[in-house]
Amino acid sequence: MGLFAPKPLVLVAGKEDPIFPINATRRAFRDLQRIYNACGANNLCHLVVGDGGHRFYAEDAWPGMLKEIERTRPIRAEEEEP
Repeated sequence: MGLFAPKPLVLVAGKEDPIFPINATRRAFRDLQRIYNACGANNLCHLVVGDGGHRFYAEDAWPGMLKEIERTRPIRAEEEEP
């Protein structure tokens, strides 16, 4: 995932995930944050942790994902001020 930097990234994990244990996920995320920090993109890397197992936590993840999409989307010509 470090090669993805400095593009926005939202990772989603579950506290009780048997496939990707949360402690290992948090350690890997800290390593990833170091890479993003080195690229000057420390505010573009996010970890969302849901309360259950291995699944996508839409209600928790989408607000952060939409924030990054809105922040990085190109300005369309009709939105530019004259």
